[in-house]
Amino acid sequence: MDTNITRALGGQLDAIKETLKAIKAGTFSASQKRTVKQTLCAQHDNRYAQGIYAVYLLKTEKYTEATPLLKRIANYRCDTQENQALELLKTNAQYNLGVMYDSGLYIEQSDQKAFECFLLAAKRGHATAQFNIGNMYHNKQYVKQNYKQAFKYFSLAAERYCTAALYNLGVMYYKGEYVEKDLQKAFEYFSLAARQGHKNAQIVLELMRKQGVQPE
Repeated sequence: MDTNITRALGGQLDAIKETLKAIKAGTFSASQKRTVKQTLCAQHDNRYAQGIYAVYLLKTEKYTEATPLLKRIANYRCDTQENQALELLKTNAQYNLGVMYDSGLYIEQSDQKAFECFLLAAKRGHATAQFNIGNMYHNKQYVKQNYKQAFKYFSLAAERYCTAALYNLGVMYYKGEYVEKDLQKAFEYFSLAARQGHKNAQIVLELMRKQGVQPE
């Protein structure tokens, strides 16, 4: 039996992280999937197996099966200090539910529930959830437009190297939204996003250089 998946099902944080990476990369093997399903059959309350299998179901676009598992995991009570592995799975579940509510993907579309799910994940440090909350504040999606909150959440996401958040901070400095207009800071954020492959940031940088804006 795969020792990594065994450790993951036992709640080892590093093993769960590796397993989630394998699922995302498409390298999660048939034998690993079989082990997770067998664990679920034998131990119905194994939260680690539920969390891992829910991510696998999402990856394979089996949304109908994934939804009840995600809802169950998102509502689990856990202590961050005592169980970081479960906290990771719970945060991922909250974020993924937010995505499903936001898009109406095999679930009734709801901006309110999307915001609530993203906010829960954002408070637990999920970078893309933080970016999404920033976007909702910036674009008046469910909540009133609030550039201060948008800047706050874009900044939190940018600290975790979220490329889109870096770009959006550049836009806010470029336009002077909440912050004082500052082309140098805009240039810096666009540069950071461009280095991570953000196409729009690369285009804007080229335009700014033609306008004579250069890094100090």
